[in-house]
Amino acid sequence: MAINCELHMPTKNLTILVAKGIVSPVDPQRSPPKYHGRSIPPGYGSVAIDMGLALDFPRGDDETTLGEIEHEIVLWRKRYIMRSVVQATIFVS
Repeated sequence: MAINCELHMPTKNLTILVAKGIVSPVDPQRSPPKYHGRSIPPGYGSVAIDMGLALDFPRGDDETTLGEIEHEIVLWRKRYIMRSVVQATIFVS
């Protein structure tokens, strides 16, 4: 089950939103998750980017911003992956 998420980066004593994406929980029954053929480092998760600004973990493909890799997978520190809250607008007439 994929979950909408926000990716944040720390700055001083707070975090700022830098991207939105989709994270899929890891199945602990399967082998360790991989990213470009390598094991995902401890403390990181893989996220499919919908829109964004700056990379946290370099991909090695000369991309430097999340905007350059929309609709692809990146690694992000788990502590800065936040579940998105979907806002609904209600129109009353």
